[in-house]
Amino acid sequence: MTGENVDPVRTATVDIYDDSTGTWTTAALSEVRGGIAVATVGTQVVFAGGYVGARLNARDSATVDIYDSISGRWSTAKLSRARTPAATITVGCKVLFVGGAGVSSANDNTVDIYDSTSGHWSVGHLGQGGDHLAGAATGMNALFAGGLVPPQIDGRVEVFSP
Repeated sequence: MTGENVDPVRTATVDIYDDSTGTWTTAALSEVRGGIAVATVGTQVVFAGGYVGARLNARDSATVDIYDSISGRWSTAKLSRARTPAATITVGCKVLFVGGAGVSSANDNTVDIYDSTSGHWSVGHLGQGGDHLAGAATGMNALFAGGLVPPQIDGRVEVFSP
């Protein structure tokens, strides 16, 4: 069997480890999906985007689930558009969900920005969209490199200041 014939696993189950008690619990995301982007910022874990449904009938998701480890509470939000983000970077108190592609969409240059201190969302854009980007935070900036911009692999590096 080749990878092209395998339908990736989708789940809503999240395993949560409490290091103060050494115990595990489980919780459920608001939507079963695969290809989820995940980031931590402060005491929060943010699960964003991905796809819903079986491979041939999949659709993109804009759903965001946010878990606060101090309160144990969950909240939800939406990305500016449904997609599977290509890179996820935390810069200070902000999480950036960058670029990507979706089941039914082309490469995206959108940057969804979540500010964990205010709980507000904003949107920025890279100069060019891309999928399979690599990203890193340096100081209060994020750097994004490479990626797939069909029909070729891209060699550019972009600096983004949230």
